[in-house]
Amino acid sequence: MKNHPDTVELLQKIDKLLTAVESLHNCLQTLEAVPNDSYDIARTQLRNAAREASHVIERHRSTQELNQKSEQNVPHSLALLASAEAAEWRANELRKNGDYAEARQASERAITLRQAASEAAVIERRQGMHLVQPIG
Repeated sequence: MKNHPDTVELLQKIDKLLTAVESLHNCLQTLEAVPNDSYDIARTQLRNAAREASHVIERHRSTQELNQKSEQNVPHSLALLASAEAAEWRANELRKNGDYAEARQASERAITLRQAASEAAVIERRQGMHLVQPIG
């Protein structure tokens, strides 16, 4: 089974969330021996990981809703354009997190998707033209 990029990203966020939970759990187990700073850091990491995971889950849900709506006669070019915008958003998020190599790949994917959307729009316009049959 081929791993979808959104699924891979979701699994990475879940893994990060579980790591943060484990870190917080370790701090709680050794609360007396650990300074309060470690506890606060673990709580902050947990909050950040949970927030990131919830954003990915929400985006995944909206993508699924978009896919369901796209089955209702949404042109292929618009679906590609929406995917390009999602890839650009992901590139910006990765850039904010300092992952420049992944951000560049996401940006390149966005460019490729925009080009494919442009080509699909041309094809859809051509297919939408109704030529008049010559008389006689």
